[in-house]
Amino acid sequence: HTAALLQIMENNEDDIESVKEEHTAALLQMKIKYENSQKRTAKQYAMIMKQLQKERKMWLVLDRNLNDSLDNVQLKVSGEKKRSRDIIRAQLDNAREKEKEMQQKIDELFDEKFEMDVQLMIARRNVREQKKKLAFAKKTSANRLVSLRSSEAMTTELKDELITINKLADQQKKLLDQFEASFTPENKARKLKKVWLKGQRGGARWEMWVVQLICELLALGVPPSAIPSTINTMYITLFNEPPTEVPCVSYIRQCRTIMQVVAETIAAIKLGRADSWVQISTDATTRRHIPFQCLIISLLGDDMKIDPVLVSSCIFLDDETAETTVDAVFDKLNSLKQRLQRVRDVLLEKYPDSIDECPKPESINEEKAKHAAITGDNCNSAQKFRSRSVLPMHAWVEKRMKWTVRTT
Repeated sequence: HTAALLQIMENNEDDIESVKEEHTAALLQMKIKYENSQKRTAKQYAMIMKQLQKERKMWLVLDRNLNDSLDNVQLKVSGEKKRSRDIIRAQLDNAREKEKEMQQKIDELFDEKFEMDVQLMIARRNVREQKKKLAFAKKTSANRLVSLRSSEAMTTELKDELITINKLADQQKKLLDQFEASFTPENKARKLKKVWLKGQRGGARWEMWVVQLICELLALGVPPSAIPSTINTMYITLFNEPPTEVPCVSYIRQCRTIMQVVAETIAAIKLGRADSWVQISTDATTRRHIPFQCLIISLLGDDMKIDPVLVSSCIFLDDETAETTVDAVFDKLNSLKQRLQRVRDVLLEKYPDSIDECPKPESINEEKAKHAAITGDNCNSAQKFRSRSVLPMHAWVEKRMKWTVRTT
């Protein structure tokens, strides 16, 4: 629009200039005509005066005879002058009228130019307003896009949480179905209360099936504070009567130690049964100025897929140096060997025929970690840890993996 308005103004200015030039040319032409008429009049007057001078002598002689002729000539001259004056006045009046018309046209063009200037100013102001609105719209659309993406991310997280909750619900349903399938007349007689075990000192304790139920619920992700009510609901659903008592939250939280031991034992068994370790992943962080390390060892399954084994999610460190980190990692691996030895002792005592199903403590050795890829973040401590672990791996493993069986 601005370019079109500028083009119209340029065209109007060209029209004004052309009108001015025509007006100037007309005035110049009229001036030339006026000067020519004056020259002709002057010439005629000069000729008449010469003729009068020539005839003066004759008039003096023929004064009486030529008085009438002289009067007639004077009357003719006066009439000619009057006619010439009338013609010139008519021409001047026409020129003035044309000049007024031209001036009026010029005024109209100036008015149009002023209106065009006003419209141009309004158009520029509208353009500025539209630019501001466009910038505001872009900013608003960007904010809405960010909000949309955040809402999509939140929706994805909620969907993941819903999937996780559905999986947990399915697992709990399966667990409930298992309990219902194993429902026998003997189970009817089970009472949910502490019992006195023969041959053991101390007070009353919860039976093994109660501890297993608590561990199953903890493994499914049920919060410890919600487990007593869950057990109460399950007991009423299965046995159609309220339990005598249910485990307290403090005892359930203590069972998390049992879960840790079970998880470490399962991790030790998987690491011992594997032929080699494909990858060792570590990452450290601090919480309230206390550094701790996580350790994940990936194995290669039978289907040629990576099977990550979480050895520990929280290995507390004395400091954040690479030497301390390496020592803590190998100390954790040594503790897994103790778990294997403890399982073998229990199997040897109660189930000697199944002792071969548990790998030996020596199955966690340096040969499995020699060719493993060590990954982590890019901090200086992690890089130094990789250099201390990858390059001299065999020497470090041989030094740190010396283990002596402890008898308990």
